Amino acid sequence: MWKIQWFFRPYIEKITLTYGTTVFDPTPPRMIRLLDEAWAALEAMGNGSFDDSAMQRMYYKQFPLLAMYYETLETCYMGKQVGTLDALLRDPFHVNRKHRLLFWLDNLETDWKITGFLQSAWEHDTMIVATLIDTSMTIRQELLSQMAFSGTFSCDDPVITALYHQYVAIMTDDPDVSIAVKLTQERLRTSVTLYRDLVHTMRGDLGRFVLKEFCHKNFPDENSVLRGGCFSSLPMNVSSYSDDIKLIKQKMNE
Repeated sequence: MWKIQWFFRPYIEKITLTYGTTVFDPTPPRMIRLLDEAWAALEAMGNGSFDDSAMQRMYYKQFPLLAMYYETLETCYMGKQVGTLDALLRDPFHVNRKHRLLFWLDNLETDWKITGFLQSAWEHDTMIVATLIDTSMTIRQELLSQMAFSGTFSCDDPVITALYHQYVAIMTDDPDVSIAVKLTQERLRTSVTLYRDLVHTMRGDLGRFVLKEFCHKNFPDENSVLRGGCFSSLPMNVSSYSDDIKLIKQKMNE
């Protein structure tokens, strides 16, 4: 826990790579070592337990930050950060890690609910809730693509079911349900960025398209103050994922 506080924090705060590394450069060994250290810390926390209340609270607040850092830069394992996500999602080792990280994040959210931390954080530390939701939803969107080209996609898969519920939650206008709407009360620009990244990027569009067209799911109307002027008229753009869609269609027609 203290290692996160003192060693990882300079990297976590702005999702930075090791010194002298850019997103387009070949990944240096020092960046791989940093990611290995981050994973070891996540694994220790995810599989551990905390009897001390102060340590447990630190775990509640630190785990989502480190998880987002690792999830964002995990593609560095493929040689460089940019343009290597598909290769990562074809690697069983890293796909397994995504499933494990998602499992730990879901367990953490459950613990938050049981202990009352979620309600408190929703009111007083909204960004840590946003970080957890952002990370878990991004992983599920990536796993949807992985299921497409591995031929394992199913509307009934728990990952897909949970992804749909996350879409509905973030797209609703209720500030007690949507973390994006809640954030408008504190950080409007951040809330718009969060919503755009999860719902209106091409990967966000892919998730909504697949859930609507193949799983016959409905979504809330985009008519809130947050989204009405920015996103409500945007068409879904899934042009970069035509192969994913074709593979899912083939799977659904079997």
